Amino acid sequence: MDGININAILWILSMVLLVVVELSTVGLYCIWFGFGSLAGLVLAMISAPTYLQIIAFAVVSAALFFFVRPKLERKINSKAIKTNSDALIGKTGFAQTDITEQNGGQVKINGQMWSAKLPEGSTETIPKNSKVIIGDIKGVKLIVSAYKTDNE
Repeated sequence: MDGININAILWILSMVLLVVVELSTVGLYCIWFGFGSLAGLVLAMISAPTYLQIIAFAVVSAALFFFVRPKLERKINSKAIKTNSDALIGKTGFAQTDITEQNGGQVKINGQMWSAKLPEGSTETIPKNSKVIIGDIKGVKLIVSAYKTDNE
């Protein structure tokens, strides 16, 4: 043995640290850099120059972060159950006040009162007690449209 491979030790420490940070945050941010550290470790084990180890770390980390992470997040999020306000999108409620482009209004849905406004560019007015459909949520306001049946 020619001695201690300090680069290999540093890559191992980096990898362990990044995996521990990822486990504590579960945001799919640091794990990719952990894989980059693994690439650097492999090159350190075969005594590749330090600059190649750093390049491998950067390339593998960036590739995984920008190409694999979004696909994995979409797959994970597609199975997520909508909760809280996101579950309201597509639901119907009733206007408790007139809802106009200028002033917005109030909507009752699932027994709760919500501030509501019309989609941008809408010129309709939704009269009080009309049925509305929630199309989106911006901040704490529901974006609503008049509920239309297939017959209308």
